[in-house]
Amino acid sequence: MRDLEFVRSLDTNVPQLRQLCASPIQPVVALRSYSKSSIYEWDLERDVCRVVRSDLAGPIGIAYNDTGELIVVDRLYPALAISLYTRRAQPVPLVGGKNFFEASIFPRRSLVALVGGRLAALVDYRSGENVALPTGVKQDIDLVTFGDTGEQLAMVSRGHSLVLWDVADVKSPRVKAHRTFPREITGVAFDLQEKRLFLGHLRGSVSALDLETGDHVQLLSTGSKASVSALLWEERSQYLLVADWKGMMYEYR
Repeated sequence: MRDLEFVRSLDTNVPQLRQLCASPIQPVVALRSYSKSSIYEWDLERDVCRVVRSDLAGPIGIAYNDTGELIVVDRLYPALAISLYTRRAQPVPLVGGKNFFEASIFPRRSLVALVGGRLAALVDYRSGENVALPTGVKQDIDLVTFGDTGEQLAMVSRGHSLVLWDVADVKSPRVKAHRTFPREITGVAFDLQEKRLFLGHLRGSVSALDLETGDHVQLLSTGSKASVSALLWEERSQYLLVADWKGMMYEYR
């Protein structure tokens, strides 16, 4: 694994960043905050941040599809709904959504992974089919993210336990690996080839887990005292964005 070099720090003024996703057609990154109901976009070329959705109740997941539309999982009561950024489509309710508090979306397969407490589920938001994932965890699940092919899913339970799922067959998901870490995991992201996981930790620390060899190495430190709260690896431009709880983003290439 090559060393990543620090490029710049970006103050988004959006506290408690929880999720980042990159547009496939524009140099922008969507930002979701744990404490804000709006969704933001950061323009990486002009270094400006703007609100792109302000009509949401409690967004818990974001992703761009291949045409650059932003899909949002919004926590509406008593159920969740999927809505498109263009607002041309009516929200699609997800069965049992009220039990879930974090989501990862994979638009190419029309899949949403939902977690909340010790529960997890996969939902096809086109067909409405949903499959419960038998997590078997004894602590609440905090984080969930798809790999770039949508065939792998990573879940982090109470900061220390990582479960890697094979969801190539949505109707028969299986656990590929289960590992416990001494340090708390506060953010997680796959690289494009799904051969490694970037893991965020307390006090600006980021490590990398090689999914083929099992090697786990310290990768970098932002120098911030704030916990890493979200990570994004963008393969096309070969950059890693590290976001923290105070709303700062750090770019590495």
